[in-house]
Amino acid sequence: MVHSTSWRTTRQGGITLTYLVHPDPAPGSPGIPLSEPHVIAYASRPGHPTPQALEMGHVVAHAVRHLAFLEGSDPAIAAHLATHPELVRSLRSLPATTAGEIPYA
Repeated sequence: MVHSTSWRTTRQGGITLTYLVHPDPAPGSPGIPLSEPHVIAYASRPGHPTPQALEMGHVVAHAVRHLAFLEGSDPAIAAHLATHPELVRSLRSLPATTAGEIPYA
């Protein structure tokens, strides 16, 4: 499964697309712990989707939360993930809030 999880503009005027791939195409590679998957990075102004201090962990956390949302809302994704019960348990521990439901401060 390959799923586009986000896009954002770069300071140079380009666009960065982010994809989540499952299962891991390189499962033997070292992993990096996701320290704060519940922390949501967002821009201070609507219409400017990229936060000033965006880090790789923010992008990965967003992708994981997106997958959690899809596991609960997309039957094809849910069927694919059903063969990975530990992953499903982890995903279900995350809030399933979509980006459009996040209020701006």
